[in-house]
Amino acid sequence: MTANGTAGPAPILFANLIAFLQRGWRLMGRLMLGGLFIIGAGIVALATAVLGLLIAFAAIILRFTRAGEATFRRRRRSQSTGETGFTLEARRTARGWTVE
Repeated sequence: MTANGTAGPAPILFANLIAFLQRGWRLMGRLMLGGLFIIGAGIVALATAVLGLLIAFAAIILRFTRAGEATFRRRRRSQSTGETGFTLEARRTARGWTVE
């Protein structure tokens, strides 16, 4: 206290310092929350990409194995031309597809 009974500049500086630190902590919290949102979005994007690659890999495996080939042939043979009662057979040759 000063001679006239008022407080000196020390409490005002201390209050300003506390207010400054509180604003800094709030800003730091907002930055950290924004960073967590960005990291979360990145994890979701990465998981989606990995899942897409796994589905593509499974499709390739099915295509080049007997299981996928048998499924393709069974589906192809079940398609008939309609009233005539016969089924067209197509096979791959060096020049392209041949229908018999």
